Amino acid sequence: MMLFIQETRLNMFDSRTIVSLGGLLLTKGVGVDSVGSVGGLLTLWNENLFKAHSCISNKMCIIVAGELINAKKEVVLYNVYASNNEMERRPLWNFIVVSHGSPPMPWCIGEDFNTILNTILYTIERKGGTRNTCSIRSFNNFILRAKVIDLQVQGSAYIRSNWMEKASWARLDLFLISHIILSWIPKLIQISIPYSLSDHRAISLGEPSVDWGPSLFRFYNRWLEDKEIMGNVKGGWKERKVLGSQGFTLFSKVKAVKKIEGLAVS
Repeated sequence: MMLFIQETRLNMFDSRTIVSLGGLLLTKGVGVDSVGSVGGLLTLWNENLFKAHSCISNKMCIIVAGELINAKKEVVLYNVYASNNEMERRPLWNFIVVSHGSPPMPWCIGEDFNTILNTILYTIERKGGTRNTCSIRSFNNFILRAKVIDLQVQGSAYIRSNWMEKASWARLDLFLISHIILSWIPKLIQISIPYSLSDHRAISLGEPSVDWGPSLFRFYNRWLEDKEIMGNVKGGWKERKVLGSQGFTLFSKVKAVKKIEGLAVS
């Protein structure tokens, strides 16, 4: 598991930042300080799932090379925060391609490119506002040089809104990956997450999840053969003190009973 954050506006990155943002799950990280209250990048990962070998960075990009431990595969991961200025983006595209090296390793590039694609899959990536044809052409040329692909998006295709009266919606945030990664994870997709405090939707890269609903309460007839079972159930029910609605109370008490030692309940 890895987390890319752009525009952190943090001007000091240290181990406390990792602890406060990553908790017990994302235990390692590297950051780029903001310039005043502008910019800033942060990449966090779980060291039990990803082992970093090297890292380089600048104000618009953090590059971490390492191993996906479970898959035993080497990858290069790019956390990108491109400039709003087209003339500053072009050197970034060249830097990314050149930094990849030869022979190239499988790589994943995400996620705020500050420009849009013009592909067959996404014929309209901006709703409202104006299109910068030169910027689109430059970005598409970068993708061809990098030999990466844009994956299917689950959820809203428009990732960012300027929230003005005449709203401009655009898909500026995405992940671009090497074809070989799809051979490892054939069902890999991008998932857009609903807005929170940002004007950008967060993007999750992973396999689609299936919600099978709540787990079933299983009862085994052999429990009735245990002379102490009813006493344990009654004790667990009475000991659980719950404040709330009747539905919440019932849910909490049943949950407590399910955890009684000796009951193999899932």
